[in-house]
Amino acid sequence: MLADAGIPEADRTRILAEYDEVGFANTNSKSVFGSMNDLAFHYKYSILEAGGVHSPDVPGIIRRLNRMPMGALKYVYPIEALRALYQTAAR
Repeated sequence: MLADAGIPEADRTRILAEYDEVGFANTNSKSVFGSMNDLAFHYKYSILEAGGVHSPDVPGIIRRLNRMPMGALKYVYPIEALRALYQTAAR
């Protein structure tokens, strides 16, 4: 997905290295909680509508949802927030 978004390989390596280990945590932010629930709803609906998790449409669904503005990000597209966070530019 990062390559498809035009993130350069060196930046992809740096980003993915930071997420080698994933954990779960609680949040006190209603905005983050609401955005995550909204995103989960969109994923669930879109994937079920496409035929399930093995649908060939799943990569397109991920691409589309990464380009949906999120309130917790001040209505910035998630992919653009990632670029800003890691100070990377699209190719």
